[in-house]
Parts: sequence; structure tokens; C-alpha cells
Amino acid sequence: MNAIASYQYETLQVSITDNILTVTLNRPHKKNAMSFQVINELIKLAGRISKDRTIRAVILWGRGDVLCRDRLRGLKSSKEYSICALGVD
Repeated sequence: MNAIASYQYETLQVSITDNILTVTLNRPHKKNAMSFQVINELIKLAGRISKDRTIRAVILWGRGDVLCRDRLRGLKSSKEYSICALGVD
């Protein structure tokens, strides 16, 4: 098993098949809304991906019926950040 896939995340599911990393946001009860925890886990994962030369592609999915809510909520600034939807399972 690839070391990236062996890490445990609370908000992400990670798998690797044929050098393709699939990352699934796993918060369907919150419509996969971004949170500081999700962002921190994605940043840690990105750091691990950058060190692994075997990964050729990354697919981002969302568990449930949406990839992600359309805004980051709970930030202290008044700005809202749009999220780009790539796919749902």
C-alpha cells in the first residue's frame, strides 16, 4: 500500500489505483462543506502528494449528492470563497 493511502483522515477518504489518487470529501451530512479541518487535511495531503513521484493524477469527489457547498462558512472575514465542483458519486 502506498504511504499516502495509509494515513487516516477524519474528513477525507483516500485511495490509489494505477497511480491515480482519489480523494473523497466525506461529510455528506454537511454537504461536504469546507471547514478548517477539511482545509487542513487537504493541505497535509497536498504536501504528501508533492513528495510522491508515483502519483500521476488526483481526482476530487464528494460523498453524497454534492461535491461541496458553494461557499466557505465560518471564516472571520466577510469574504466568501467559491468552490469549484468536479464531480459527485
